[in-house]
Amino acid sequence: MDTIFQFLDDNLMMIYLLLFTIILGFEIISKVPTVLHTPLMSGANAISGVYWRHFADSTGGTDGLFYLGDWNHWGNSGDD
Repeated sequence: MDTIFQFLDDNLMMIYLLLFTIILGFEIISKVPTVLHTPLMSGANAISGVYWRHFADSTGGTDGLFYLGDWNHWGNSGDD
């Protein structure tokens, strides 16, 4: 039990920050009109896809855990 209290004491500011960002995110998301929801999610998903592709490439390329296949398979001839 002492280790739990020690952890909470050591990370109190991070816990406050986490709670603040959860509440702030909920308030911001709840105020987004329904009409804007689809375009905003589309943009967020596109950014996420670019991020994950870069992550997969940077963790080992063709030998890594996150190998996504041969780049030529995705339509890149390599002559660009």
